Amino acid sequence: MTSALIKQFRRSRIVAVAATMIVAGLVVVVASSSAQPLAPGSPANFGLTGSITGLTPGVASTLVLNAANTNAVPITVTAVTVTVMSVNSAPTTSVPCSPGTLSINGSPLTLNVPVSVPVSQLVLASSSTPISLPILLARSATNECQVTTYNFTYGGTANVVAVPPPCTGSYTNTIFASPTATAVTGTNQSDFIFAFGATHGATISGLQGSDCLDIGDWSNTITDGNGNDVVLAGNGTNTITLGNGNDVVVVGAGSNNSITVGNGNDAVTVGSGSSNSITMTVTVGNGSDVVRILGGSHDIINGGNNSETIYLGAGTYNTFNGRAQHTNVCHLPAPGTASFFHDTILNCTVVSP
Repeated sequence: MTSALIKQFRRSRIVAVAATMIVAGLVVVVASSSAQPLAPGSPANFGLTGSITGLTPGVASTLVLNAANTNAVPITVTAVTVTVMSVNSAPTTSVPCSPGTLSINGSPLTLNVPVSVPVSQLVLASSSTPISLPILLARSATNECQVTTYNFTYGGTANVVAVPPPCTGSYTNTIFASPTATAVTGTNQSDFIFAFGATHGATISGLQGSDCLDIGDWSNTITDGNGNDVVLAGNGTNTITLGNGNDVVVVGAGSNNSITVGNGNDAVTVGSGSSNSITMTVTVGNGSDVVRILGGSHDIINGGNNSETIYLGAGTYNTFNGRAQHTNVCHLPAPGTASFFHDTILNCTVVSP
């Protein structure tokens, strides 16, 4: 049971003094096995605690809840519920203060009726993360709200981190890295490897097989063998080397990324970087490849031994080195000329868009 004490010193200002908010545990309890305790995407337990002070009528505030994940795998909290279980007014109050004087995320509270707030919050294994909910004490709150205690309970839903799109394969093994174990070696089967939370990046070796590698920010080194692999990397300086296969690579808005993919029909997408200052090298092997640059500058793309489709974006000073005797197509935004963007384009037909 969670208690929040709202005390009114004068009609124009209400100050909330919250006792420690103790939350009823999570809604769903999931059975587990020793081989695979919790499968990707399956429901997971977590706990919530929080407190709030300093509420003023008509002034938006934030209720910060602490989401605690005691599982050995990362989870994503997908919703949080807040329920007013009772309202305890001061003995001298003739008319109780209505629960509706408080609202969560724009929804007025009603006694014993949960208010659900959708969220999407990653919580790493055996750790905790704050979740912020907008809370508002109505400007119309009256003297009847003096020294009123609102008793809350919290609930919510969460799932073990799921296999993200565009990973569409069937993965034999699931491997979760942690901030303290950032060097991960996969198997020669199809692996789903999730590595978030490292403060200085991760080193991932996927070996053979068609893998899905979902990697966080910072400077990551990712190597994977032959197979139809998907690599999703965050912001940072990533070095990605993949073998033969139809690969998909997506990196965030970091700088100095190096991406090398082998033979196959590959798709590479890179972020915009801050202030269009990305320096990146993308080398593709044999196969009909698609490379997209989302507004970055000073990118270098070396084509392989087949026809390439390149989207250079609105950045400047990008370079595409296409192989001769191949039908390469380079897409540029309007006005559609390489000179306008100071791009260097070799052996590629420029079209707009």
